[in-house]
Amino acid sequence: MASDSESVRVTMLREVLHKITVIIATKCNKNVSSITKKGPAMVRQSTRPIYGDICIPGGVVKMYLPTEQHVEEVIEAIMAASESLDFPVLTCSPAENDFISIKLQRAPTFSRVINHIMKEGNEYGHQRSRRDKAVLLNVPEIPKREKEDDGVGLSSLRQRLLAQHVSALLEANGYHVHQGYNVNTGNPSSTVDKILGDIIPEGSLGISSRATTERDLPPGYLKELSTSKYVSSVACQTDEERDHQQSPDQCHLHSSQDGFPKQCSVDLAAVLKHQKLRIGKGGYSKNMTEVQLTDTRGVASPVLKQCVNLKNAIEEMKSSDNLHILHAVPASQEFLQQQVDLTMRALSQDGHSSDHSHLCCAPVQLTGGKRQGKGMDVEEFYDIRYSQMREASVMKYGDQVKGDSWNDMIHSVTAAGIKFDILGTHFRHPVKLDVGERNESNPWPDNRNGVFVMYNYARLSTLFTRFQEEVHKGTYPALPPVEDTDFSTLKEEAEWKLLFSHILTLPDVILESVGERVTTPQELACKFETHKICRYLVSLSQDLSTYYGRFRILVEPRPHLLPTMFARIYLLKAVHQVLGNGLALLKITPLTQM
Repeated sequence: MASDSESVRVTMLREVLHKITVIIATKCNKNVSSITKKGPAMVRQSTRPIYGDICIPGGVVKMYLPTEQHVEEVIEAIMAASESLDFPVLTCSPAENDFISIKLQRAPTFSRVINHIMKEGNEYGHQRSRRDKAVLLNVPEIPKREKEDDGVGLSSLRQRLLAQHVSALLEANGYHVHQGYNVNTGNPSSTVDKILGDIIPEGSLGISSRATTERDLPPGYLKELSTSKYVSSVACQTDEERDHQQSPDQCHLHSSQDGFPKQCSVDLAAVLKHQKLRIGKGGYSKNMTEVQLTDTRGVASPVLKQCVNLKNAIEEMKSSDNLHILHAVPASQEFLQQQVDLTMRALSQDGHSSDHSHLCCAPVQLTGGKRQGKGMDVEEFYDIRYSQMREASVMKYGDQVKGDSWNDMIHSVTAAGIKFDILGTHFRHPVKLDVGERNESNPWPDNRNGVFVMYNYARLSTLFTRFQEEVHKGTYPALPPVEDTDFSTLKEEAEWKLLFSHILTLPDVILESVGERVTTPQELACKFETHKICRYLVSLSQDLSTYYGRFRILVEPRPHLLPTMFARIYLLKAVHQVLGNGLALLKITPLTQM
C-alpha cells in the first residue's frame, strides 16, 4: 500500500508528461525530482494551438536547453521515444517564445483514451490502489443561536453538501473515508435530505447530539480526562491550592453523578506551546486560552460532547492507525472547532493523537429582492427554486407538466441546480444566491449550470436510445467494437478538444480537487479545490453543446458515412461517461430524458 506522502495516482496524461520530462532530464544530466521541485512543470498540456498539444515552456528551454544543439537532441529523443508513449508523437519542433511544440497522433490517442474509458466505466477517474491513511470526516451539528428559526439554515446546507462532495472526492482518490454525522438533530429537514440524496450514507459512524454522560464514554476516556496535565477543575481546588497555583495535574478531579469532573477546563494555550503547533496564519488562533469542558454540575460543554462523540466514532472504526480527522464546519464555527481539535490532542493518551485539518466554508448570502442581506432557511429557498423550475417547464412544455413523473423530474433538476449553485464556488468564498423575483418571460434563476449539465447528459442519453432504435429497425448496423472503429475520421478541432481538454483530464481534475495529500505539513486549513468538478462539468457541457449544435451525429445510412458516425458515437459515449462520473461525485443522479 502506498504511503500518503507519495503520488499514488498516475493518470494517462501525467504518465506521458512524466516520460517526456525524463527525456529532457536525461539529456541535461539532471535528476527529475530535483528539477520538478525547483520550479514549474517542464512539460505541460498546451492552452494555445501554436504550442501544439503538449509543450515545453520557453523558460524551461532557456534554463535547461541553452543551445540549439541541446534543443535538437531533446527533439530527436522525443521523436525516437514516440511509439513507447501512450499517445504517440506526430511532430516535435521549436515554436514561438522559445517553446517546443509537441503534436500528437490523434487517431491512436482517440482510440486509446476512449477504449480505456469504455473498460473503466463508472470507475474512470478513480484511484484503484488504496492509500494507507484513513479519514474520519466530522460533520458536527451547527449550534442553535438565540432567536434562530427552527429550520435548517443555508450555511448548514453548504456544510453538508461540501462534506458529501469531499467524501466522494477522497474515496475517488483512494482514501478510506469514515463519515461522522450527527444523527439525532431533533427535527431533521426532509428538504435537506431530498437535496443531498443520502445525508447519512451507508457505513457512516453515528454521532449523537444528546447530553453526554459517563454511559456514553469510550473505555478509559474518563481516566484520560482526569489525568491530563492540561486539564484542571476549579471546583476541586482548596484555597491553599489556588493560592499556590498548584499545577492542574497534581489536583484530584471531583466527579459529578454523571462521572465528569465539575467545573473542568483545559488549557489550550499550553497544548499549543508544548506540542509546538503552528499559531497564526495557516495555523491555530492566537486567542486560544482555557476552555470550559464541564459546568458546576459536571454537565459536558459542546466542546467536550464533540470530543466524546469523536472518540466513540474512532472506537467504532476497525483500525484507528494512521487516522486523519477532517472537520467540515461553517466559518462561523472555526474557532469552536479548533477548540475541539486541541482538546482532542490534550486528552490523547501518551501524547499520541491523530492529525487534524479543517474545511471551513464561507457563509451563504442572499441577493436580489426583499430578502437581500437577510436569512432564509433551506425549505424556503428550495421552494423558490422549485417554483422557478416549474414555471420554466410550463413555459416550454405547456399543460403536459403534471403528475408524479414531472414532479420528480423538476425536483431532480432543482436539487442539482442548488448543488451547482453552492458547490460551484470555492468553499472559502461566500456563495451569493439570487432570490429576487424573475420576469414572466424568463423565470429561470440566474445560475442554470446544474440544469445545463443535466440537460446535456439527457440529450446524449436520448441520442443513444434513438441510435439503438434505428439499429433494431435495420436502418444502421450495430456499433462495432471500439477496437475496430476508425478514429482517423474525427478531424474536427471541436472533437479533439472534447477528448484532449475534457475527457482525458477528468482523472487529473479529481486529483487536483484534493491534492496529493489531505494536508500540507504545518497547515491546518484544507487546500481542497472543491469547486473544480462543477466547473469541469459546466465547461465540458458548453463545448459539447456547441459541437452537438454544429454537427449531425445520426446521418443517412450510407456506407461512406458510417465510419465517421460510429467514431462520433464512441466519442459522445466517452463524454456521456465522464459527465455521469462527475455528477456521481456530486451525488447527483442524472436524468436520461428531459
